[in-house]
Amino acid sequence: MDVFSGDLCVADPDSSGCPALASLRLVLNKGSAILWTADKDLRLTSMIGGVSRSPTPYPGHWNGKPIEAFFLAWGPNQAALHAHRSALAGRSCDFEAIVNGQDLTAHVDPFRGSDGVVLGVIGIAHGSTEQLVAERARRLSEQSCRSLIQEAPYSICRVTKSGQMLQVNRAMVEMLRYGASEEADLLLRDLPLIFTNPEAFIALQKELLKDGTVQGIEAAWLCSGGQEIQVRLSGRAVCNALGDLVYFHILAEDITERKRLETHLAQSEKMRAIGQLAGGVAHDFNNLLTVIAGQIEVVLGRAVDKDVRSRLEDAQQAADRAAALTRQLLAFSRRQVLQCKPLNLNTLLA
Repeated sequence: MDVFSGDLCVADPDSSGCPALASLRLVLNKGSAILWTADKDLRLTSMIGGVSRSPTPYPGHWNGKPIEAFFLAWGPNQAALHAHRSALAGRSCDFEAIVNGQDLTAHVDPFRGSDGVVLGVIGIAHGSTEQLVAERARRLSEQSCRSLIQEAPYSICRVTKSGQMLQVNRAMVEMLRYGASEEADLLLRDLPLIFTNPEAFIALQKELLKDGTVQGIEAAWLCSGGQEIQVRLSGRAVCNALGDLVYFHILAEDITERKRLETHLAQSEKMRAIGQLAGGVAHDFNNLLTVIAGQIEVVLGRAVDKDVRSRLEDAQQAADRAAALTRQLLAFSRRQVLQCKPLNLNTLLA
């Protein structure tokens, strides 16, 4: 290839007939770059560069070989073939390749004659190992972060300052009772509309703007079907390098079942306290009834007139009924077990 005349030809890459080409070859051979040309059949017509050395001992090994043969020799790469075909169609194209163990960023252009007709392809590639490694590391980091958020057991969303939702994870979609394909429907709802009380979002927003983070704020959210759930919210304000707010990260935990259990536990504790109170009262009252019943029994053991005996027997019956009531209160307070026995309903009704 005569780089300066624009003519496409098969040339010996080791030829030193052209001083300019020799200088260019020297520069490319010392660096991690290659320059090549190919004809309309996508067969290499020339190649120079420091990373293009053939695995065979003689020069010009690649001349006349299909373009894919060179790139496939160093590893499968269909992107190179597609890029060269695009160049033949008149479009410039970029692709990435690995040659001699080095990562390269390549660019190909259509090689045109003086009449503008495409005669072949001219390409150049330069070493970009560090850049590609950094880019791959960044992509891997982003992929890992995205996977971590998507697989997190807690609901996570990214919202603007005003509450417009930008991104939600799978757990939030499921928590709010949306289907797997309804994530877009959820994103159309602003976060304040999910709160049963929009003022709760305003309070959350103020805390985030004031302190930058919030922890453990409880609120009620509305699900897709109108069900209400209790959530515990945490969040962080994300700012750019200038300190301007970019968005909020909100983490939500469904605590509906926990709140139900807490309410049930509080009710149980309340009933236990009432039982203890009732048991204490019943125990003391039972002691008083024992004295009363004992005194009545002593008086009835003596000779008393009929009217007084009748009144004392009524008082004794009332004391017995009061004693039965105290036994029930003691059983309620779990201080005494009720004694079960067969009962004849006919006798009771009679």
